[in-house]
Amino acid sequence: MKNLTIVVIGAGSASFGLETMGMLLQDHDLAGSTLALVDLNPDGLRQIHTLAQRMTDEWETRIHITSSTERRSVLAKADFVIVAIETGPREELWELDYQIGLRNGLAPHYAENGGPGGFFHTARNIPPLLAIARDVAELAPDAWVINLTNPLPRLTRAITKYTGVKTVGLCHQVMHGYRMAGVVLSDVLGLNAPDETTLVNDYAAQHAFEQRVMERISIHSAGLNHFIWAMGMHDRRTGEDLLPLFKRELAKFPTDKMPLTRKVYDVLGVLPLGGDTHMSEYLHWLHNPQHSGWNRYHLHQYDRAKNKARRDRTWARIDAMIKGEEPLVAADDYASQGAHAIITGIVGDKRTYWQAVNLPNDGYISNLPDGVIVEVPGIIDSMGVKGVSVGALPPAVAELCRREVALVDMVVDASVSGSRELALQALLFDPMIDDIEMAECLLDDYLTTHAPYLPQFSTAAEPIAAR
Repeated sequence: MKNLTIVVIGAGSASFGLETMGMLLQDHDLAGSTLALVDLNPDGLRQIHTLAQRMTDEWETRIHITSSTERRSVLAKADFVIVAIETGPREELWELDYQIGLRNGLAPHYAENGGPGGFFHTARNIPPLLAIARDVAELAPDAWVINLTNPLPRLTRAITKYTGVKTVGLCHQVMHGYRMAGVVLSDVLGLNAPDETTLVNDYAAQHAFEQRVMERISIHSAGLNHFIWAMGMHDRRTGEDLLPLFKRELAKFPTDKMPLTRKVYDVLGVLPLGGDTHMSEYLHWLHNPQHSGWNRYHLHQYDRAKNKARRDRTWARIDAMIKGEEPLVAADDYASQGAHAIITGIVGDKRTYWQAVNLPNDGYISNLPDGVIVEVPGIIDSMGVKGVSVGALPPAVAELCRREVALVDMVVDASVSGSRELALQALLFDPMIDDIEMAECLLDDYLTTHAPYLPQFSTAAEPIAAR
C-alpha cells in the first residue's frame, strides 16, 4: 500500500480523536504514511498527538504523526480528509436550541439533526465545513472528504452541492438497528444480549454485542441518515427471513419499550431502525401540544450532562494511556471503523462492503431524487465509494423521506446564503412547525441568540453558487 497523507480535522476532541486515529494507527499496512492531526484547541490537540505517537511506537506501525492548528499547512497533497468538527460549546448551544424552541411555543422536542434546532445546528457548522472543503478543493483536489459531522445529511449535501470535493458521510446510527434486532431476537438466536443498563452505559459491552449480532444477522437498510428503514433482515447462517420472527418476538416486549418505533412499524408496515428520539425529528405526528406525543411515546432529550461526563472520562483515559497507566486501545466506534474501511478499501482496491454510507443518490433509491444525500450500503474500491442500489422504498416511507430531502436543500441553501427569506421558508416546511407567526418568532430568536456563530446572516457575504 502506498504511503498516504491522512488529515483528521477535529482530532483534538476526546471521542473522535481517540476513535478515528486509533483505528488507523493499529494498521501495519499504513506504515510510512502520515497522520496529520488538526484542531483549533491546542491543548486537546497536544494530548491527542502525544497519544498517537505512543500508539504508533508501541504498535510498531511506523506512521508519521504531525499536528497543527492551521489546517492549510497540512492539507497539501492529502489523500483523505476526515472531518469531525463542532462549532461552539456543543452542549450549551444545543440546550439553547431547545430553550429557544420552548419559549416560542414549541412542545418538548428532540432537535439535533431536524427541527428548528437542527436547522441552526446546520447553519452553525456550514461556514467552517465549507471553508474546509474549499481548502481541500484548492490544496488537495483529488482527496476524499470523509464527513463525520452532524447534521450529517445536511452538511454532506452542502459539500456536494457547493463544492466539487469527493465526499462520503459516515454515521454509527445503523448499529442501533442491529442492537434492537439482537435484543429482540436474543433468546431465539442465542445472542446473549446484555441487560439494558449495560447496553446503554458500557460501550465495550455494547460494541461486543453489536459484533455478535452482525455475525448472525444481516440487515438490508436504506433511507436517510437517522431515518433509515429495514428493507430486509436475514439469518446469515440459514438465509431465513427474520422479519416475521422479529415482529412476533417484539410483540412479547413491554409496551413501553421502543413505543414510537413499534407504532410506526405497525402503521407503515416497515421497521424503522434509527431509534425513537432521532425518528421524532422527522415526523409531523408528534408535536401537537394538545396530544403530547412526546409524553405518549416516552421520548427524551439528549442527555447533555451524561455526554459531558462521558467525555471527561474519555479524557481521563487518554491521560492514563499517555502515562502508561492503562493499556493502549483502539476504540471501535462504527463510523470510525468506516473511515478506516474507506481509506484501505480505496487504496487497496478491496471491494469492501460497508453497511451504511451517505452519498448523493445516483439511482440507489429509485423513488427519491438524484443528488440528494441518501444512506445505503456501499462498495469501496479503487474507483471510490459507490452505493448499492436498493430499489424503491415503500411508498409511505418514500414520501416521508422525499419531504425531508426537500427540506434538507432548503436548510442548506438558507444556511449558505444567509437569506432570512429562505430561512423562514425552511422553518415553515419543518414538520415541528405549524404556524407562520411561530416560525417568524423562532427565526428572530435564533438569529439574535446565536449571532456570533452565524456570520452568514449578519454580513453581506458574496453569494456562493450551487454546482
